[in-house]
Amino acid sequence: MHTMKYRLWHALLALTCISFVGVSTSSAGKIKFPRDEPTFILELPEGWQHAPDKGGNLDCHPSDDSEYTMSILFLKGLSSEKELKAALPKIASGMAEAAKIKKFELGDIDSSKNGNDVRFMGIRGDGKVEGVDFVVLVHAFQPQKGKFYAIITAGSKRADDKYEKDYDAITASIEPLE
Repeated sequence: MHTMKYRLWHALLALTCISFVGVSTSSAGKIKFPRDEPTFILELPEGWQHAPDKGGNLDCHPSDDSEYTMSILFLKGLSSEKELKAALPKIASGMAEAAKIKKFELGDIDSSKNGNDVRFMGIRGDGKVEGVDFVVLVHAFQPQKGKFYAIITAGSKRADDKYEKDYDAITASIEPLE
């Protein structure tokens, strides 16, 4: 479980620092992920940027000053949907704790499928950071048997509302590779 905590902490750092770091990024479009052994394709909306982090995760953000970011993590160590479902609240709560979100409340786990038959399990948590409404979203999926990933965001409710359609378009675009 230490690996999961490390990934959560690393994701939080990426989510909070990416707008301040002068990293080389690529423009929106279709992306195969992970880079070394791709298991799925996703498409970022026009105007979005992406860059891999040192851990091999993918950090994505729109090209504006909203500081909205999302990270796609490979969830190593999980071997079943049952383990994934049990991990979702822990991942979201870990992000909230690392982001110092107060009065954090988790919702129920939802499940859905996109048009490419990829099943998602997701959870949302809400709280406050210094009086500002904050949202944590975690949507996990398995594009190939035994390979689990999560899309994680943590940010202001205002930014979450602004990019809700983009987020939905990104999850809808995820397509497994053979």
